[in-house]
Amino acid sequence: MFRDHVLRRSYRDKEYILNLNTHKSYVFDGTAAFILSRVAGGETDEDRIAQALSREYDVPSAEEARRDTADFLCTLRREGILDPVAEENPGPMPEDHITDYCWAHHRLMAVSLELTYRCNERCVHCYTCDAPKEKAGEMTAEEYSRLMDELRDLGVNELVLSGGEIGTRPDFSQIYRSAAERGFLITLMTNGTLFTPEQMEMFYAYPPKIVYVSFYGGSPETHDRVTQVKGSFKKSLDTVMRLRCNGIAVGLKTVAMTPTVDDFPNIVKLAERLRVGLGTGMYLTCGNNGSADPARYRLTDLRDYERVVEAKQKYPKARTPYRVRNVNGPICEAGVMAFTVNPYGDYYVCTSLPVPCGNVRTTPVAEFWERNPLLQKIRSLRFSDTGCGECEYRNECVYCVGANYVETGGLFAVQEGHCLAAKAFHRYFAEQMKTDGGQASPPVREDGGR
Repeated sequence: MFRDHVLRRSYRDKEYILNLNTHKSYVFDGTAAFILSRVAGGETDEDRIAQALSREYDVPSAEEARRDTADFLCTLRREGILDPVAEENPGPMPEDHITDYCWAHHRLMAVSLELTYRCNERCVHCYTCDAPKEKAGEMTAEEYSRLMDELRDLGVNELVLSGGEIGTRPDFSQIYRSAAERGFLITLMTNGTLFTPEQMEMFYAYPPKIVYVSFYGGSPETHDRVTQVKGSFKKSLDTVMRLRCNGIAVGLKTVAMTPTVDDFPNIVKLAERLRVGLGTGMYLTCGNNGSADPARYRLTDLRDYERVVEAKQKYPKARTPYRVRNVNGPICEAGVMAFTVNPYGDYYVCTSLPVPCGNVRTTPVAEFWERNPLLQKIRSLRFSDTGCGECEYRNECVYCVGANYVETGGLFAVQEGHCLAAKAFHRYFAEQMKTDGGQASPPVREDGGR
């Protein structure tokens, strides 16, 4: 795929390329333009591009088409226009080694800090719909600084700052700087509508690891209908563009639901045009205090899940990889190498399991992490305990004990939406294996349930 610093435009039968790093520009036509259009459409297999080239231009031989395609793509990679070729079966990345170690040894790696439940948007599906919105009682910037000192001393290397909307806090800049100055990798979860010019400058000076911006449609009409705030799409998009233009890593976040399922391919196209990642939640949870209101918008038809899967898997930066679940491993990372703190200082195992397990104001982090009974219980669970260890869709299942508990009061209740999403992915990967001659694509990696 095209590198992040490359600008591409199509003009009838010509392709224009500008390398923003080297300031070199290129104009291609004929077979070169055809190959570029296939790459831009998400095709990564050189043999398939060559076959299409042969059909379109009546190239004398298939071997000549393959050679010309390979030579041209090699030149584009050498010029820094396309990503380097990935290894056929890449080994773990450096960060994977760290994650695997933390996973195996219950080493605390990341903490999510929900800074507030207040928000300037009124999303119809919000899981904090019935959470308290009071500013009174929220942790102060000074308390967050002290908490971050504890987390740093325990070796935590990543913080996720989320809400509500983090931009509603007047002291957000102070909290962010506290995290940045302590050397944490910072992930921001935001709707991106409230950041001030001064805060944008702060991000340029102290870059976050990534900023995830919520999008619920590929058009203003769909997105604003979900947020119930006119003009929110434009504000969010403006923030993404400003961040991207200044070299800040950005991703879009969305969720599959009935108000947006018809527009979902356009959300994927938006991410592709912006050349950013897209994370898609496949299951809409109930409110964190049990409200069923958000569930009204949950997908209930298998074909709808399949439509979402088919659309997202076409774009590499939105694609969910195929992984083999270790049924004897933990269900997820919650309690194993991560936990959550809500705006009022309550410890949670994760955002999906909002059961208070003490409070940072009275219980040191180390004591909570090592001794809390609920944390120990969740940490001890294995996927085989769920009763789904033999299910044919287990590799694709995103099993969530938190969502189960909030909705039913039981950790192991089977949620139909989880099953439908898993079945949709299973069918997709089965078709891919047929297409790829029996090999799952992308490469398979044994996974502990993450």
